[in-house]
Amino acid sequence: MQEGENPLESLYAILKLAAEPWRSGNPEIDAFIDLKLEHSARVAEIGGQIAAGEHFPADIMDAANCACMFHDISRFMQYRHHRSFDDRLSFDHGDMSAEILKDAGILDFLAPDDRRDVITAVRLHNKRTLPSELTKHARLLAKLTRDADKLDIMAIFTAQAVENGSADTIGFSLGSERLMSPNILESLAARRCPSYGDIVNACDFWLVRIGWVYDLSFDTSVSIFRERKYLDFLEQELDGIPGADKPLRDAKNYIVSHVGANV
Repeated sequence: MQEGENPLESLYAILKLAAEPWRSGNPEIDAFIDLKLEHSARVAEIGGQIAAGEHFPADIMDAANCACMFHDISRFMQYRHHRSFDDRLSFDHGDMSAEILKDAGILDFLAPDDRRDVITAVRLHNKRTLPSELTKHARLLAKLTRDADKLDIMAIFTAQAVENGSADTIGFSLGSERLMSPNILESLAARRCPSYGDIVNACDFWLVRIGWVYDLSFDTSVSIFRERKYLDFLEQELDGIPGADKPLRDAKNYIVSHVGANV
């Protein structure tokens, strides 16, 4: 990357080139390509906010920007081939994105150790937990990417709700039953992020998003979640579901314990 360039603009230009072969010419399909491009750019911006709030060292920021910008680079192929962002119907997009980055040469401007850590962070950004055997920087990058990704996905949902009166489970095929699955409730009661594999309906889909609060790694991330009133949105989506008030209340208490009472 050349001196004086805006790093996020340069990385976004690379991502747009990577997305281009997966366009179909069908506006309805290509809208999902654009959705993921815009999402990736915002994840990189949010990642920068978190990194600033947490005082990340300057020498890690090129790698941090890459991990955030390229975390979903396989999503373009995924939607073109499978018409879905549901990994259960296609492939693990974290693993596939890491493989693309290993082979495409996109990260060649980084030092070898930074390249390795970015690829690791991208591979792990969608996993339920992080393994213990990670380098310090790989763990930091993975936590950053996971937090920024969750925060922007919530922004997409809330924007939909404002525009349409409600949000939908973008790119996912789920049942419409308004019931809460026991495994998901058990995870939330233990203040753990539930497994995506336990999602069977739209109600579960939103309950898992409550669990994202417990998976945020940085207080800056929790503050952004609070300031954007994402729990208010989730409360709206779960309105009328018997028993949903408890996981919502527990999440509010968790936020208060971390970043204060302005929920």
